[in-house]
Amino acid sequence: MTMPKVTIGDLELSRLIVGHNPPCGNSHVSENMSRDMREYFTAENVVKLLHNCEAQGIDTWLARGDYHHVLYWLEL
Repeated sequence: MTMPKVTIGDLELSRLIVGHNPPCGNSHVSENMSRDMREYFTAENVVKLLHNCEAQGIDTWLARGDYHHVLYWLEL
């Protein structure tokens, strides 16, 4: 089964979008949850997450694009 897609303008994107909060340790539940996410999502685990998403056909990530997080992970 292939990942469902949606077209926006000239772009074809996966309908399932990966969010920014877990890999960046931003929980809306509690500070403990935020801490747990920051501990789990090391740079190595974020890269694994992104490769796994790509392998499953998820090609869209809604995240901040600053060097602090996303651009650093892309470099890895």
